Amino acid sequence: MSYRGVYFDEEKQKVKWTTTATTDMPLSMKFVGKMNRVEFDALIDFLWDCYEDNDISYKEFKKHLDDFRNFIDSKKELFRK
Repeated sequence: MSYRGVYFDEEKQKVKWTTTATTDMPLSMKFVGKMNRVEFDALIDFLWDCYEDNDISYKEFKKHLDDFRNFIDSKKELFRK
């Protein structure tokens, strides 16, 4: 699976899953982490269930992505055993 960077713009409440170099990203987009497409789609779905149309801070977004990333990685380890 292809892992790509996840970037978040707190002011505009926009998120991107992309291979675009950071030099080509708007300055307001901050790197959050790396995910594959399936993981990214699931994270966005979970965040929508929690926040709906409410704003989310970069700090909250980063925490949720890191928590989700740890959860997914731990489940992948179960399948490797």
